[in-house]
Amino acid sequence: MISSIDDSITLNQSQRLFVISAGGGYSCLGFDVLFKKLKAMSSLLNLELPKESEIGKLCQYAQYENALDVLRAKGGFKQTWYDPDTKTKVKKALEKCRKDERVIRVFYGDTDSGRAWLEEFDVIGRVGRSTGLMKIPLLVPDGEYGGGSLLDSQVVRIVDVATGEVAYSHPNFSLPKFKIVEYLGGEMSVGVEADGKLHAQFESLPKAAAWIAFMSGECLCQSKVEG
Repeated sequence: MISSIDDSITLNQSQRLFVISAGGGYSCLGFDVLFKKLKAMSSLLNLELPKESEIGKLCQYAQYENALDVLRAKGGFKQTWYDPDTKTKVKKALEKCRKDERVIRVFYGDTDSGRAWLEEFDVIGRVGRSTGLMKIPLLVPDGEYGGGSLLDSQVVRIVDVATGEVAYSHPNFSLPKFKIVEYLGGEMSVGVEADGKLHAQFESLPKAAAWIAFMSGECLCQSKVEG
């Protein structure tokens, strides 16, 4: 189930993971994740592409480490590093929003079906970039200088907060059907169902309605929902 070549790297075959020992702890990298990442890196660096037949083998991890060494020698990628699974149209939209310094609302979801996940937090901000060899996209709240990583491979819709312009939308973008349900008693007496299942509860009908407006994109100001 688990094999290794030295004390620093082991292969967990059952979970399809490279397990890397470092600094008294461990980190993990999936076989398929490494393959996709290495393939994209190798293409940009003009290196030999990895072989599918070597997925999950230590020789492929060694090839990955070699690609990182080449990247270090070049001083890192100058362009934004997007997840290999991120759609080209999403990359182009995010890059334009980054360069234009636009505040955007991001909808995450299933990129096969276009169905939104109803993510409520960390979905508004400007597109920034991390430092390091691979500058990943960040979503930086307006007025701040840092933010969390943007889940670019799971984006199904991007909306400009200032204008309401849709910068990108999955061809089949969709939302659950919302329904407000009132309960008797208790502080959180108003619920919102999404496709027939209770998803959120609120103190009042106006707050529930504001939440639905925000989640559906009709309102792009989160403070109105929280306030």
